[in-house]
Amino acid sequence: MVENVGITFGLGHQIYLNELKSFDQNPTGSGASYGKNMRHTVGLKFRWGAKDTDGDGISDKEDACPDVKGLEAFKGCPDTDGDGIPDKDDACPDKPGSKDFNGCPDSDKDGIADKDDACPDVAGIASLQGCPDADGDGIADKDDECPTVKGLASFKGCPDSDGDGVQDKDDACPNEAGIAQFNGCPDTDGDGIQDKEDKCPTVPGVASEQGCPEKKVAKEEIKEVEKKLQMAASRIQFETGKSTILRVSFAELDKLLPIMKQYPGAEFRIEGHTDNVGNAVANKNLSQQRADAVKAYFVSKGIKADRLSSNGFGQEKPLGSNATPAGRTQNRRVEIHLAD
Repeated sequence: MVENVGITFGLGHQIYLNELKSFDQNPTGSGASYGKNMRHTVGLKFRWGAKDTDGDGISDKEDACPDVKGLEAFKGCPDTDGDGIPDKDDACPDKPGSKDFNGCPDSDKDGIADKDDACPDVAGIASLQGCPDADGDGIADKDDECPTVKGLASFKGCPDSDGDGVQDKDDACPNEAGIAQFNGCPDTDGDGIQDKEDKCPTVPGVASEQGCPEKKVAKEEIKEVEKKLQMAASRIQFETGKSTILRVSFAELDKLLPIMKQYPGAEFRIEGHTDNVGNAVANKNLSQQRADAVKAYFVSKGIKADRLSSNGFGQEKPLGSNATPAGRTQNRRVEIHLAD
């Protein structure tokens, strides 16, 4: 079998300075002489040699990649990307790379081949697939909303320094544990007034007192307040045998409203009393109804019901003698006191 054939075809024209005398017999060509000095020739030359299928100058016998043009340095195999690693051994044959990564590139020089690198143009770490973590919080910068400050995954990489569940960037008090209601600021006493606006941050209070407890009557004021309460209460009149307050008494009751509002932390005790005329049970019921009527009046004027108590004692606590008209009049009464 012929392994390799080379063919050369040529035409020739020869002129001689002297008279031509020649004879040429060649199975692959012929010539003809014209005159003494001129000759035309036609011929073929055949060259026989080893087979080179891919035409890369390396015989198939010595070519490790006989069907693809290659380089002698790689025994006839190609190196398409020119990185010094033959394609057959190159995991990335179309991109220049290094032997450390089987011919694949590592553009950012972080030790992670680009093909395995989620951030191939920025040096990163293996645990984050080649992406950087500038603040070292375990969250890749590309997924970190606060990439320069250590944070929590639950807040997309942003910190919550005081651990109150409100991230620092939304926390008005980032170094004090607080509640979301107050943008991360604390309300130590739980009174609904945040500490920074609470003049009594460790004692539950009310907004009207800037977080301090509602004002109560001071000890030195109690006697004077009690005097005013009893003076007004002694002038309260009802319809005979009923719990209906006479209109003439409204002005007296109204005199007590400023006191009750001046001391919003104070509580008041309303007592109903009767003389001993009639049935004791009926008297006690009437005294209760009259105490309740006074309480209802104050509530209608804006005093909170939980600051007022009402009790009927009937004829149990007389002030005067029930044997005289004056004494019985004294016993039919309503008393208002500061609660203990």
